[in-house]
Amino acid sequence: MSNASFAEGFSLNPFMLLTPKDATNYCTKMAATIQDRPECQKYKNEIMSYSKGNPADGKTTTPILAAREKAKASGCTK
Repeated sequence: MSNASFAEGFSLNPFMLLTPKDATNYCTKMAATIQDRPECQKYKNEIMSYSKGNPADGKTTTPILAAREKAKASGCTK
């Protein structure tokens, strides 16, 4: 990131430095709510597949929540 684009981005969003760069923490916490049974592993894997996405982006959080809802409907949540 060049200094000019950093300064421009910072002026538009002063909290840029405080925002996580990916959704690893969020995905880990959501995956922890899924039971540790073999038939539930696919939901954990689906959630963790979004860990490199932007946590503030609906393209990341929406599928994570949808995967957790599928796990809940299958009886795989703790």
